[in-house]
Amino acid sequence: MASGESLQVLRGHEGWVTACAWSPDGSRLASASWDGTLRLWDVANGESLLVLRGHEGEVEACTWSPDGSCLASASWEGTLRLWDVASGESLLVLLVLRGHQGWVTACAWSPDGSRLASASRDGTLRVWDVASGESLQVLRGHEGGVTACAWSPDGSRLASASGDRTLRLWDVASGESLQVLSGHEGGVTACAWSPDGSRLASASGEGTLQLWDAATGAPLGLQIRFFNTGAWASLDLEHNRIIEVHGDAWRWLGWRFRDQETGQWEVWPAEIFGELPSKQVLS
Repeated sequence: MASGESLQVLRGHEGWVTACAWSPDGSRLASASWDGTLRLWDVANGESLLVLRGHEGEVEACTWSPDGSCLASASWEGTLRLWDVASGESLLVLLVLRGHQGWVTACAWSPDGSRLASASRDGTLRVWDVASGESLQVLRGHEGGVTACAWSPDGSRLASASGDRTLRLWDVASGESLQVLSGHEGGVTACAWSPDGSRLASASGEGTLQLWDAATGAPLGLQIRFFNTGAWASLDLEHNRIIEVHGDAWRWLGWRFRDQETGQWEVWPAEIFGELPSKQVLS
């Protein structure tokens, strides 16, 4: 990544490529596509090693087991599959995981590899026992489709993102919804834990990234991106300060208020309240 040079162009799919995931040892890459297949690639030479067929709809997500022996995939037909990546065949015990009533948008292995979490447009998450294929938990609470899920590093909690503009933190053992994280103004499209499990990052369709305290649910930071100009700003919400501003984002930052007559939100530019610093990066 020192130069940003394109090292390989991997061709073979006949539809949009929706997801990709590195094997734990870094030697192979898995890809999922709307052509209904997954592919395994040799990263060293760009060769397509296996084409995994079996889904009856578009494949939306894929993820490796922690030991690299299995691949999980999620599809629009509402099922998940576990693949023996050594042979390219579906595992006989877990041929197909059924239960969701809408397309499956995401899947994630638990850190110990014993369970699989899945998210669906039906508004639920499920936790599966990968040895038996049993659905251990059905997590309900979101008021829109669930777009993403992620295990905490210790495997005790799940984070989920939804089109209802919230994230939720779940206790995996009990299935209880521990916290609802609200603040995004658009559907939440992705979520990820920090390596130590203390923070959660989320991305939203309104063009922002947000950081959260995973213990309290408090927002820690926010990146605002202005699509019409390409400008962006990073805010430290914990200490109430602007960290960095790029482009002409200054002219979009300011006091936000609702007009009592029209009910519309208005923004008073920050420069109304004083001269702005010339530096783009603030300490």
